[in-house]
Amino acid sequence: MAAEPTTPASLPAEALALLRCPRDGQRLLRAPSGWVAALNAAIAQRSLRDRSGSLVHEAMDEGLVTQDGARLYRVVGGIAVLRVDSGILVQPADRGEPG
Repeated sequence: MAAEPTTPASLPAEALALLRCPRDGQRLLRAPSGWVAALNAAIAQRSLRDRSGSLVHEAMDEGLVTQDGARLYRVVGGIAVLRVDSGILVQPADRGEPG
C-alpha cells in the first residue's frame, strides 16, 4: 500500500489513524481546507478563541476535526495540538457535554 503524500507540515496518515480527541476519544478526521482557511483568516484578524477562551495566535497548517464535527484541533508544523483547552468549537450546539 502506497503512503499518502504529505507536505512538510502535514500530519502523516499513519499518525492520524492513531490520534483521538483528548476530550471524548472520538476519531479525528482532516478538516476541509475551507474550514482551515476560514479559521486562519480569523486568527489573522485576532478574533479566534480556543475552548479556554484564549486568543489563538498561530495559524494552522491543517486541522483535525472530531467525527461529530463539534471540535477542531490545530496541526502546526506537523504537530497536532491535542489539548482539551486548545480545541476550537466549530458547532454552537457543543457547549461542554460529551458528544
